[in-house]
Amino acid sequence: MTPTMNEKLASYVELRDKFLGELRDHVHGIHEADTETRMRMNAELARVQTPALVALEETADRIRFELYRSPGLGRDEFDWNNAREWKLGGGALKRPREENALQEYQVIRAAAYFQDGLVAAQRRLLLEVAMEMEDRIFRADSLPMREYGFVFFSPETSRVRIPAGLPQDALARLEGYEREKTALKTEIADLVYAVDARMFVSTRARDLADLAQRQSARLESLEELAEDVRVALVDVAALRRPTPPRAVPESIDMLLQEYQRDREALQRRLVVAVRAAQAAVPPAATQEPAELAEHRERLAVAVETATRTFEQQNVGEYEALQSDMNALIEAVGRFIPEDDEVLLQASAEAIITAFLARQRREEAAFEYHTAVLEPGLSPPQRRLLFAGAQRRMALPLPGGEPYPAALPGTLIPLEELRK
Repeated sequence: MTPTMNEKLASYVELRDKFLGELRDHVHGIHEADTETRMRMNAELARVQTPALVALEETADRIRFELYRSPGLGRDEFDWNNAREWKLGGGALKRPREENALQEYQVIRAAAYFQDGLVAAQRRLLLEVAMEMEDRIFRADSLPMREYGFVFFSPETSRVRIPAGLPQDALARLEGYEREKTALKTEIADLVYAVDARMFVSTRARDLADLAQRQSARLESLEELAEDVRVALVDVAALRRPTPPRAVPESIDMLLQEYQRDREALQRRLVVAVRAAQAAVPPAATQEPAELAEHRERLAVAVETATRTFEQQNVGEYEALQSDMNALIEAVGRFIPEDDEVLLQASAEAIITAFLARQRREEAAFEYHTAVLEPGLSPPQRRLLFAGAQRRMALPLPGGEPYPAALPGTLIPLEELRK
């Protein structure tokens, strides 16, 4: 990326994390209040944060555009569509839509990021469409997530497991929300498919922009329907908020990072010293077993001597590391239950690492639930907190995907697609 783009991205991340920190402090700080109080306090913060968050999302969308397009210079090499020599419904793909499921899935997923004319809300809905298609195409031998009770909710791509025996009013509201959301997604996906074979990029973008304008009011109403569902679900026992973990000072995480950095630096220096000692040992004079055994013994002595010498020369640094570890154990110990045998029996560093990982998981679960089901927050706040919870989960990222010119994953030769 260019220096200018790096600056834009860094500035965006800094501002995003600032608002996210405020929002996290807020939802953790009021978690013991009753529902009515939390709703009122959420609404108060929403009035303050939402205008700035709307502007922040607009900035993110501009950055998305600039990352693959150069304004005024036309298409950029990073546009997913740039190398694509096939179109849905054209050439070898001029066949019933259901037979193009894999190709449509690729186009739908890419459209969420690269297709001009869509608004942000439509892009997020397309990501759900892509996830639904993944279930049908790549997991055909297993039940879809819906069969396990999971439904997409709000923010987009979040899922909620709906318990059996839901109150009739809550069920009716949820079904109404799902009907409208499905209708919107179907309209968007149908048009993306229909315009893909259009020759001109501008024509596709114009048709999609027209749809965005027609759907604008319904997209806003969809958020209101979601809030109605949240209010109806607030007293459902199976969907009650998880208890957040005890707040742990960020200084503990920072101390651990500093400890690991200092320890690794010391270990690297020790490795250098040991390798130098090994290199100074003369090689075995012959390949006779006795001579080779004697050479191995000399190497072992050299390693042991070099290690002992290094530790003696750097005794102050080792003592400082041990002191830091003792301080970490003492700080973390206040947050570990006395009956947690798994952690209490682990090594000192394993205790700290495992504890912080568990802490992040519990924080992610609380923030995910809050973003999806806690009434009173605004849609931009929900998206911000939801994305933050996902980052806390540290889920593995999918592998990279090659350019779609040769339609990876299909049996259609490229020369046929060019006909």
